[in-house]
Amino acid sequence: MLKETRFTITSKSFVNEEEIASFGAVIDVEKNDMSFFTRQINKEACKEYRDEVRADQAEFEDFAYAVQENVKAMTGVVVEEVEPEIEPELEPITEAAE
Repeated sequence: MLKETRFTITSKSFVNEEEIASFGAVIDVEKNDMSFFTRQINKEACKEYRDEVRADQAEFEDFAYAVQENVKAMTGVVVEEVEPEIEPELEPITEAAE
């Protein structure tokens, strides 16, 4: 049985044929969890083209979430819900006296 199955997807942001940033996501198949990372390759260009880099990052994150959903559908991974250890104490609701 496979354990701790993870995979990484990456993409790059280009402006004027120059790579200025890269994005990545690590998807943990068993936990149905994902973490993102971003790398600025050319910090000055990232500042100058901030809107473009942010748009590329948003597009990458949308793509990564879609991949995660497809993997979840293919593997049938269901994350077990954990019951709280302490149940909240609730006061009974009483009718107000008229």
